[in-house]
Amino acid sequence: MIEGLLIGAAATAVAAAAQMFTKGKWKAVASDLGLELSSSFFSGQRIQGRLRDFGVEIRQTSDESGTGRIVIEVDGVDPGFTLGRDNALIRMMKTDIQTGDQLFDQRTRIEGNEACALALLGHEARRLTDIVVSKSKGKLAERKLQASVAEVRKAPAVLARMLDLAHLLRRPLPDEIPGLLAERAQNDLSNGVRLHAFRLLASSFHRSSEVRSTATELLTSPNTELRLEACRALLRGEESERTLAAQELAQLALHRHLDSATRRVALESLSPEEFREIAVPTMAQLLEKVEDHPAEIRRVALDGLIRARATAELLAVEPSDDPAEAERLARGLGHLGDSAVQPRLLLLLNHPEDSVRTAAAQALGAVGDPGAVGALRKIASASSLFKSALARAAETAIQEIKSRAGGTQAGEISIATTAEVDGALSHADEVSRSEGGEVSLTS
Repeated sequence: MIEGLLIGAAATAVAAAAQMFTKGKWKAVASDLGLELSSSFFSGQRIQGRLRDFGVEIRQTSDESGTGRIVIEVDGVDPGFTLGRDNALIRMMKTDIQTGDQLFDQRTRIEGNEACALALLGHEARRLTDIVVSKSKGKLAERKLQASVAEVRKAPAVLARMLDLAHLLRRPLPDEIPGLLAERAQNDLSNGVRLHAFRLLASSFHRSSEVRSTATELLTSPNTELRLEACRALLRGEESERTLAAQELAQLALHRHLDSATRRVALESLSPEEFREIAVPTMAQLLEKVEDHPAEIRRVALDGLIRARATAELLAVEPSDDPAEAERLARGLGHLGDSAVQPRLLLLLNHPEDSVRTAAAQALGAVGDPGAVGALRKIASASSLFKSALARAAETAIQEIKSRAGGTQAGEISIATTAEVDGALSHADEVSRSEGGEVSLTS
């Protein structure tokens, strides 16, 4: 029994010594920080006070497994959004705010005001968030920035980072946000963040002076996505800004070393209706040589010339072996309704692809020039057990041309004939309807 008492007394003494040692470490930390230390049997050690205008608390706690941890809290942090650690499960359940910094976005979950988040989370704020949230298992919620460490002696270093972060996360006034977003768009180290910030600036604050000044600055960026977004923003500005944007869009569209998607977007943004003097020559240049530019770029250029009704430029386009492009050209020429395009459409009637020849036949009908009837008749009268789509298109085109030439009423002349001899005039089909003394040459 005496032996048991001695063992118990020794254990108590060891525990007391350990407690005194632990309390000594807490006291040293409190002294270094200039904060108050308190302790109790139930809550253990606690350091409290104010530093840099924020409430600070360091306390003992334990996690779900019972492992002791030291929790550090900085109170009064209210940037308009929350921060936490992200993981795949949470990401599947709901989306969060993206800054454009890919690695940061994978590690950190952000919820709340997007404008505040993008305005405040610059490079340094993201670095400190990684330390506090990702590495120290922390979070920002309900105005409290929280992190944890294994030993109290590590708390001051983490606390210093937390206070730095809290200072950077002071919520901006509404009229400060455009300037902060502009700063982020121009100077952030991550191109992704710059792009996200500028898109938000341009969409949410499009009338602010920061949008135009930032867009003009970004036109010199080596990052093509930023330049493209800058052009889009300037297209909503004054005439001089729109012209500047159109010139830059033309350069992006012609840039052979850029990816096709970026070039296509640039070309689609270059309105031929508003910027004809810039857009039409650019699109014509993209169509000069088939091998020089990707098919998707050529198709967009072709559509632009058609919208601009640029007849001369379209006639200079050589028919492509690409059926989709050649068919587009045929339909576009027909849309112009100008007899000047007929020679090119007649050439397209000899294209190896039936879809292109059909489009050319339909376009000739839309143009309505009788000189095309002979070529169309040969296609329409081609012997076959079943009439093809091409033959039917040729027949319909002939009827359209006849209608435009004056119809089929007796007493009218039509050279839009389906007679066996090219260019022959035929007697009216409905001779019985002719009045006496009248001559009808309508087929």
